[in-house]
Amino acid sequence: MLQDVVVTIPIPETVRNITDLRASRGEAQFTPSDNAVEWRIPAKDAASTGSATLRCTVVGPMEDDDEEDAANSFRFDAANGEYDEREDAYQTSTSDPVKPTSTKEQQDQRDFRKIQQNAPLMPSSASVSFSVKGWLASGIKVDGLVVDTRKSRGLGEGVKPYKGVKYLTVSKRGVETRC
Repeated sequence: MLQDVVVTIPIPETVRNITDLRASRGEAQFTPSDNAVEWRIPAKDAASTGSATLRCTVVGPMEDDDEEDAANSFRFDAANGEYDEREDAYQTSTSDPVKPTSTKEQQDQRDFRKIQQNAPLMPSSASVSFSVKGWLASGIKVDGLVVDTRKSRGLGEGVKPYKGVKYLTVSKRGVETRC
């Protein structure tokens, strides 16, 4: 059974704050001192089928003309890597690009500009820690074990060892994926 699931997402230093942090399962919190989001999923939620989603609003650095209005943020869905299309949630550009002629070109240029402006705020990786009792990732199995009671310390002559082996797989920040 999958236990102790912790997803750690390092956040770039350009991110000022993360608000509206919502996890579909478990609890998530942003630690500004570590520049990381830590998402803990309890064993009962990790064992259930389906997917888990973490959503948040990332607030970028203040610009000189944005000091009064902190609307330079966007929404990010960690499950599928999509940005929210809220017009007021993106950073504004100080340079005025050449206006395209068609509405589709305007939309494409605006989308491209939004993606370019918010790319430095996006996390580049995530690591997962977990443990699984009764399973080994390597597939190694113990077929037999001989215990020499004469050389074994702490095992008295009248004590009979348990017949069996307990497997445990533990990953401490060992599984990492890069975006």
